[in-house]
Amino acid sequence: MHSERQLTDTERKVVRVLMAVYKNKPETIDLDKISRLTQRKQADVLKAIKSLAELGRVTWDPKTRVVQVHWAEVLTLPFDPRRWMT
Repeated sequence: MHSERQLTDTERKVVRVLMAVYKNKPETIDLDKISRLTQRKQADVLKAIKSLAELGRVTWDPKTRVVQVHWAEVLTLPFDPRRWMT
């Protein structure tokens, strides 16, 4: 089960790119590509992936760099409508 905290901007971008590029298959990530697509530094991308893994949004093996997005967890992201109201 995921935490109720909101994702950071970098975490949101990384998980969206991972979903678009790798779908829900476990794959070895191309860190350069993810970094370029998210417009974030590689260190920030890795930090976001580690955080997403701690939250249960992805499975991450740092040795092999294999990541798998958990669709059910990503699709049930907490939504705060007040965030969009002005």
